[in-house]
Amino acid sequence: MYPNGITGLVSDIQKAAVLPPEYLVKHNNGVVTIKVLVNARAAIVGASVLKAPSPAMGQTVLDALKHIPPFEAAGTVDEENVAVMYTLPIIMGTPANGIYLPAAYNESPSLTYLADEFGG
Repeated sequence: MYPNGITGLVSDIQKAAVLPPEYLVKHNNGVVTIKVLVNARAAIVGASVLKAPSPAMGQTVLDALKHIPPFEAAGTVDEENVAVMYTLPIIMGTPANGIYLPAAYNESPSLTYLADEFGG
């Protein structure tokens, strides 16, 4: 599992995902939704962008995964380590009015425990 859970994971990705200020002035903000596969050894083994306001925002979030702390432990089911697929909405930039309204984003993080074939 990740330090401080899913909330900590989303927060660390948001902190590590840095776009140039001139890009944010032009494109402002948006939500990038990603899938992250963590194997039974607690290592990130895959990630992809499901939805992004722009390719640059999506790639920035994927690049941020290289700069976050490692997972502390694998997911477990019945005391067995298993792979976990996280689906995460990552908020990028600052809204035009400068105020975040978390309830305005209808996506929430989720995780799925996967079968053995992804465990290695």
